[in-house]
Order: sequence, then C-alpha cells, then structure tokens
Amino acid sequence: MKNKTAGPGWFDLPAPAEADLPRLYREVEALRLHKQLDPKQFYRKEPGEGKGIKGLPKHFAIGTIVATPNPFGNASADNLPRSSRKRTLVDELVDDAEAKSYAKKKFKELQTVRGARGRGTLAAKKALRKPKW
Repeated sequence: MKNKTAGPGWFDLPAPAEADLPRLYREVEALRLHKQLDPKQFYRKEPGEGKGIKGLPKHFAIGTIVATPNPFGNASADNLPRSSRKRTLVDELVDDAEAKSYAKKKFKELQTVRGARGRGTLAAKKALRKPKW
C-alpha cells in the first residue's frame, strides 16, 4: 500500500495523484533544466535526472507565491503585476527575456555550423581549391 503522506515529521507532505504526474513531471523537468538557462553556472546532477516520471520524488508539492500588498511592513516592487504572472513555471521560463536571447544566440550558432555541411557546400569548397588564374 502506498503512503499517502510523508508523515508528521514532514508536515504530512502529500504524494501527488497518478493523474497529475505528467503535468508535474513537466514542471520538475523545467526546474532540472535550469542549467541550460544559465550556462556560466555549474550545477550537480540531480538524483532523479534522466529517469523520466519514475525519477520524481515520492512526496512533493508545487505551490505559488502569494503576493501581499505590504510584505514585511513596506510596499514592495518585487510583487509582479497580474499581467506579467504566468500560470506555470514553464510558461514563466519560456517568457524570460535573457533565456530567450541566449537560446536564440545558441540556435544561430548551431545553424551556421549545420549550414556549413549543407547542400552545395562541397562544390563551394572545390571552387576554393581551384587556381584563380
């Protein structure tokens, strides 16, 4: 029989429902792929990485940050306006401007490398080898 919660030592952290696992897997996988968003930072491999849905922890929960009008006594500029909030973590990461620019730059680099091996490149290389006189 599966344990429904992690126990009172873990504040009865619930086990996710089987139906929610694919959606939660996408969220956790996005968290695991944060290495690709910041290429200069080194992160260790996580224990469940590369195992698919079976690599998910048995008991976990994903929550949302609730913005308050006056956190810790003063007005905060860190609260996101409703228009810039996203439904899921994946949506938020996809909309990140720095990540977009890095992904676009990497994509262009890959395209130039792959384009050098594409159609018509052999004829161009042979033409370069021909004497110009």
